[in-house]
Amino acid sequence: MFYVEAIRQYFTSYYILNVLASVSYVVLKTLHPICEWFFREGEQCELSLSDCETLVFVGVVLAFKNSKWKRDVNVDIFGMVAGFFKAVNFILFLRSDWRLFIVYAVFCIVLFVAVPEPLYSGPDSVQLFSAASLEEELTENPEVTLLVEFYTVWSPPCKKLAEPFAEVSLRLNHKYLKFGKIDLGRYPIVAQKYNIDDSVTSRQLPTLILFQNGKKVKRRPVKSTAGPAGKVVPFHFTKENIVDAFELKSCLEGAKSKLERDEKRAKKEEEKKYK
Repeated sequence: MFYVEAIRQYFTSYYILNVLASVSYVVLKTLHPICEWFFREGEQCELSLSDCETLVFVGVVLAFKNSKWKRDVNVDIFGMVAGFFKAVNFILFLRSDWRLFIVYAVFCIVLFVAVPEPLYSGPDSVQLFSAASLEEELTENPEVTLLVEFYTVWSPPCKKLAEPFAEVSLRLNHKYLKFGKIDLGRYPIVAQKYNIDDSVTSRQLPTLILFQNGKKVKRRPVKSTAGPAGKVVPFHFTKENIVDAFELKSCLEGAKSKLERDEKRAKKEEEKKYK
């Protein structure tokens, strides 16, 4: 059942249309009688030597890139591969017929604007904060360990974090261990306070910060202390990495200990009433 659900997410208009956009030149150039409708009269319905060389070059680049990509970011890999092949299609269409190039360019623009990547819409235990409510939570509930996602709605990496962050919150949410998020696009003053670059070119989106006793104790990504000053160290936001980097299992044990303490106190208070 898990594998069926995992595969089903790719059967949406975003993935189907991007696959079609990625293979459109090869399909149109090799499929009879479609190739005769679109390409110049007299051209053979097959890929030319230069077409093959271009495709082989992209394959080599993808193979090289694949050695650096992580297996746990499959959706990112899809976007990268689709982007590479769409770029190749631009080159191939332009070299073949400038009119087909324009049609393809318009199609890709419409695809980008009208069919965005689907957002995670499943369950979570994540509280949405405003600038004021975040400060209130940190001030009034210092005993609560709080992991907060600082994000913007337009950032693709922030969109990709939604699902793993939601799953971590569902698994580890506790009275004394909570999860939240705040939109830096709406509250830029928060980005300034926590020294988060929220510009279009930022490599700090998203940022996760762990608060304990009302104060920040850990964050990811971090800036490197070696090499170029201020360089952001990349962090792969997977469920396992989030749990490990912020030691959330230890935080959960601490949260359970606090709850046990509260229960003992409540029991003692109850016993005093009957004495």
